[in-house]
Amino acid sequence: MNPSGIINVTPLLTLEEATTSVQPVQMPSWQAFFSKYVLAAEGAVGNELLPASRLIPADLFTTEDGRAKITSLLVNMIQQYRSSPYIIMGTPFLYAGAANATSVTPAWRNSLWHVCYCADKLLQVLKQT
Repeated sequence: MNPSGIINVTPLLTLEEATTSVQPVQMPSWQAFFSKYVLAAEGAVGNELLPASRLIPADLFTTEDGRAKITSLLVNMIQQYRSSPYIIMGTPFLYAGAANATSVTPAWRNSLWHVCYCADKLLQVLKQT
C-alpha cells in the first residue's frame, strides 16, 4: 500500500458498487477533513501503558538467592504494582547455534524466561531487584 492509498474490503458490495461508492473527497482544508471524518470516528481510550519486557537469565534459576529475586520481582509486579506479567518460556536457550550467527543478543540465548508487562510504575521494581 502506498502513502496515498487505502485498502478497504467489504463482502457486501460488488466491484461495480464499490467503485461507484468510493469517490474522491473535495474539502476546503485539512481542518475541514479532520473535523468531518476524524473527530466523528473518535473513540474513548484507556490508560496510557508502557509495554516492556525483560529477559531473565538462566543463572538466576540456579541459586536460592536468584530464585528469591525472581519471586520477589513477580510478587512486586502483581501485588504492589498491580501488573500481571506474561512469561514466555520460548527463548532459544536450548538451541545450540553458532555464536554470532544472527543479530540476536547473547542475553536472549542465555535467558530462560522472557517476562512481558506494562511498565507504568515497574521501573522502580526492577531497580530494587
